Amino acid sequence: DGKRMVRERFGVDEDVCTGDHACIRLSGCPSLSVKHTDDPLKDDPVAAIDHNCVGCGNCGEVSEAAGLCPSFYRADIIHNPTWWDRFVYRMRGAVIGWLQRRHLPRAMAMLVVRVALLGLLGLWSLKALCLYLLSAGLMLQVLNFFDAFHHTFEQFFVEADQPVPLQGRDRAYEQDNTYSNLISIRLPWLNLLTLNFSYHNAHHQRASVPWYRLPAYHRSLYGERSSAVMPLSALLRTWHRNRVRRVSGDESGAPAGGGARAEDFIGAHGVSFLTVI
Repeated sequence: DGKRMVRERFGVDEDVCTGDHACIRLSGCPSLSVKHTDDPLKDDPVAAIDHNCVGCGNCGEVSEAAGLCPSFYRADIIHNPTWWDRFVYRMRGAVIGWLQRRHLPRAMAMLVVRVALLGLLGLWSLKALCLYLLSAGLMLQVLNFFDAFHHTFEQFFVEADQPVPLQGRDRAYEQDNTYSNLISIRLPWLNLLTLNFSYHNAHHQRASVPWYRLPAYHRSLYGERSSAVMPLSALLRTWHRNRVRRVSGDESGAPAGGGARAEDFIGAHGVSFLTVI
């Protein structure tokens, strides 16, 4: 009859979906299914919502309760839009398009603003500027340490258009070569000093889990003990002892069995912006 009607539809961003399928297990919605993806790094099919969706929102609520899944989105489909709806649609499209085209100038403007603020801080207090730079350097050094002992993946140097060989390098390979270097197991609150950055196996298992839920998710996966957990004290020793080998050598080593597990764990170098220096 020509009246304005708004219909809610839900969807899944397949680039964000990890293939965990908690939404399907807990929802039971007939519109929620799976579809295969061409992403070579994903072993499992991703969730998908077909066109029979009635917009009840149950799938999104369930996935949020299961772990704040960020792959779900809601869209309002407007039938017989008014002039205001068309105006808002055009304005949104224009603003989003402008922002997408102008992201580099915006990034440069932000860089200029931050450099200017640092300059003003230095004019106000040279001591405050030096302390700020010192704290930033210490933060990068701490992150450098943790990131060096997170993985023992094979390294490949390929061109931008050259695929990385993935034979046998599946999710099990990923977990077998990922380690969690916790600050403390007995006092888990100490890991908040790095915002739970060291719960790396849990992060790789499900990257959508927020940082404050990583300890509980780690315990649900591995219990109180896990072979992937590396003691901080042993890593500090090998980090200092192998500081030259880590930079000059080609091997990152690997944890061994027994009590001295970190003895031959040299650590990675140059595989991320945190391990360049």
